Parts: sequence; C-alpha cells; structure tokens
Amino acid sequence: MRNLLLVIILLFSLLMSFCAGEQAKKKTSLPPFRITADEMEIDLNLKTQVYSGNVIFKTNYNSTKLTCDKITSDSNSAKNTTMVRASGNVKVSMVTTPTDKNNSPLSINGEAPIITYFMQDDEAQLKMESAEINGKKVMPILTSIDKDTGEKTVVTGKTIIYNQKTGKLTVKDGDVSGGEDKANG
Repeated sequence: MRNLLLVIILLFSLLMSFCAGEQAKKKTSLPPFRITADEMEIDLNLKTQVYSGNVIFKTNYNSTKLTCDKITSDSNSAKNTTMVRASGNVKVSMVTTPTDKNNSPLSINGEAPIITYFMQDDEAQLKMESAEINGKKVMPILTSIDKDTGEKTVVTGKTIIYNQKTGKLTVKDGDVSGGEDKANG
C-alpha cells in the first residue's frame, strides 16, 4: 500500500511538472510594437508606461495600428509588455493574413471608447469596450471588408473581442450586419 501511495505521489509530481512547463511556454508578451506620442511617463516601480497626445501604436502582426489620445501599458520587463489599453478617440486598423487558401485577406477597421490589446492562450486579442461619454453610451463598432469580394460586415456591441490568430469574434449585447454592401460600390 505504501509503494502504491509513493507511485501515485510520483506520478502526480510528474504531471504537475509537465503542466507547469507547458504553462511557461505560453507567450504572455505582445508581438513587437512601436508607440509614438507627444508625451511619455514611465513608472519604474510599477512597471507601467503612459503615453499621451497623438498616440500611435503599430505592430507588424496583421499590420495592426491603434491611434488614440492615451495608451497605458504594463510590463514585466523591458521586452515583456503584457497589454496596452487605449482610450480617447480610439481607432484600430489591420489587415489579416489568410491561414489557408480558402480564406481571403480582410481589411478591419474599428472605433471604440476603450480598446485593450493583450495576449491570451498564445494569441493576440483586441477587446473593444463601450463607455459612457458625456452622459451618452458609446458602443464599439468593427467593420470587416473582404479584400477579394468587397463584402462588408459591420459588428456593434457592448463588448467585442477579436482573436487576431483565429479571426474569431465574440460579441456581447451586439448586432451583426453584412453581405449586402460592397466596399467599392
């Protein structure tokens, strides 16, 4: 009985070591990016950065570009930024790269009061959130245009989460319209 207990403990320890190793392999930092702004404030103790005034965030990953009034970012180290949160007149644009020959590239543009760019399960995600501005609820909007067919899809909602790797959209309290409009006509 004692040997069985030791074998169970050993197997459990090996399983936990494997799971910890797999978790450590997951990316938590954003793809390489560049931020330009009129002003930048860095808190070395909290490892946060605040960029303000004519802020432009760019990454080559899906040619993602955010423009806004302010970005706050969190870092574990100089090369490990875990998220950026954009606020104030936030606009996003990107062009997707098809994962297979059956998909077309998409031109994606959006606006939201708040957009957070972060990593989850090794995949870059954009979370667009609504907010109350001057007493009025402002909802995010995301427009996707198929670059081959010109087919347009418009998504609005309280929260929109876009997975840049899979192309999956998760919309909360929202609406989707599309198919009838063409980008060139």
